[in-house]
Amino acid sequence: MPAYEVFAKFYDAVMGDGSEASSHLTRLIQAAQPAGNNLLELGCGTGSVLQHLQHDYRVSGVDLSSAMLSVARRKVPKAKLFRQNMVDFKIADQFDVVCCVYDTINHVQRFSQWKRLFANVCRRLAPGGCFIFDINTQRKLQRVIAAPPWVHRFEKNLLIIDVTALPTRLPASIPVPPKFRPPALSMTPLMSAPITFETAPKAVLAATRVTKRVAAFFCVTS
Repeated sequence: MPAYEVFAKFYDAVMGDGSEASSHLTRLIQAAQPAGNNLLELGCGTGSVLQHLQHDYRVSGVDLSSAMLSVARRKVPKAKLFRQNMVDFKIADQFDVVCCVYDTINHVQRFSQWKRLFANVCRRLAPGGCFIFDINTQRKLQRVIAAPPWVHRFEKNLLIIDVTALPTRLPASIPVPPKFRPPALSMTPLMSAPITFETAPKAVLAATRVTKRVAAFFCVTS
């Protein structure tokens, strides 16, 4: 994503050090896979979560942004980091835990890509491994759309996030009510052009246990 190549140097100042997310994630891992020690993060970004998990797990990360991975390599030098798409990533190792946090899975736009992502994760999980991820629901995104733009000041910078609904790509003959149209996240951190990410509707917090043959999904929606 070209937008993250620009946003990378501001990312940690906006998102924080990842300690709170890492603590919550550790609790989920202990509940789902207490004996696990090999972990992969999809969409690892600048390594803010991995830097806290590296003391208890062998950590690896996948991200599509070279700029984000450059920051991550400085913060988590012992991690295995791969510049790949999180839908079709190819890594030989198997993992006790695969995680995807900060709504990163919302960047996956098509249902066919969701199916490929889950199938790929299943192949990379060791027997009894778990997939933990968080996502924005349709209801949550509609609340964000209705809210005023979010303004965040950090250092000498200003970040403005305004979420709006985009037209669907369905044929014109199929009417779609506005509440079912996929939202778009526009981020403008005082740059010459806004950063735009399309997102898709979903569930909110899910922990998925996957064995060699069976996958069970546990979701909490909002």
